[in-house]
This record gives sequence, structure tokens and C-alpha cells, in this order.
Amino acid sequence: MANQQHSYDFRPVTEKDLPLIARWLSEPHVAEWWDDPDKEIAEIREHM
Repeated sequence: MANQQHSYDFRPVTEKDLPLIARWLSEPHVAEWWDDPDKEIAEIREHM
């Protein structure tokens, strides 16, 4: 197998990301570890 380099970039969360994050937080396998999605989105929004 060829040697592959992987690179990752991070960017700040924007308002456009919130619907995707809300859907992710609503998934059963994620929701068991987090509070109410609306509460979490509100907290994320406070830090933007």
C-alpha cells in the first residue's frame, strides 16, 4: 500500500452549520451523550 499523507483543516462554526449539528445531535447514538439538541445549539450559538 502506498504511503499516504492525510491532512485536516478546522474552521470556526458558522450559523450555516447549526442545522447539520442539530441533526447530528438528534441521532440516537449521539443523543445518549448530549443534552437536548435545542439547548446544545443555543450554547454553541453563544460561543460563536
